[in-house]
Amino acid sequence: MAREIDLEQWQSELVDAFHWGEQERARTLVGTLRAAQPRRVQSVLEQMLQSPDGKVRQAAAFGLGELGGPTSARRLEQQLLLEESRGDADASSVVQVITQTLSQLKSSSSRATLVRRLNRLAVGAPEGSDVDDLTYALLSLPRFCGHTR
Repeated sequence: MAREIDLEQWQSELVDAFHWGEQERARTLVGTLRAAQPRRVQSVLEQMLQSPDGKVRQAAAFGLGELGGPTSARRLEQQLLLEESRGDADASSVVQVITQTLSQLKSSSSRATLVRRLNRLAVGAPEGSDVDDLTYALLSLPRFCGHTR
């Protein structure tokens, strides 16, 4: 029988681990919830994306990337559009995490999402850091690097 996890504490620990750059700890936390509550982990992370706190949304985006798969990729694409429309500093930091996360997913839809983001940036006057993040993400994709993951 899977042990019950205190979701509030789990979320707090995930946010803390991600915020302090402890990605291995954050990965372990996502794996722990996946093992204990496999049917709920996706919905818990998606609920976290609705938080007004940018740090919570960043950690949730990272967690969805760890889950991987087409459902996570689609949800991250939706969140990317929402964050871009917010236009505040918190949203910008979440966009950065989503961009990095999408570059690590093995999905053609992730690649297409990043290209669409590039097209949106080309229309406006993008921040230099946005272009840098997106360029790095696109170059990290196996298709553009000439190797596979």
